[in-house]
Amino acid sequence: MRPADARQDAGPVASQAVTSLQGVVVSPQRKLALINGAIVPMGGAIRDARLVDVTESSALLKKDRQTEVLRMYPRIEKKQLKRPSADKEP
Repeated sequence: MRPADARQDAGPVASQAVTSLQGVVVSPQRKLALINGAIVPMGGAIRDARLVDVTESSALLKKDRQTEVLRMYPRIEKKQLKRPSADKEP
């Protein structure tokens, strides 16, 4: 069933899935990524691509000659903290 307020043309747009990284496991014994709800081990396949690397906050997929970096927090950028100099008085 479809909600009463759903648009008729929402089907095709909703079916265009985005590949998203939801979690990672990085240990000396194994590396896994949780991508679109699926647990993918190193070398495993997801959406016609292979998982070739996992870090604490990202996963690298490779398909043919293209690579895609998935990030846990894609909208967050790390910035270096500016510390006040020790010469100045508070």
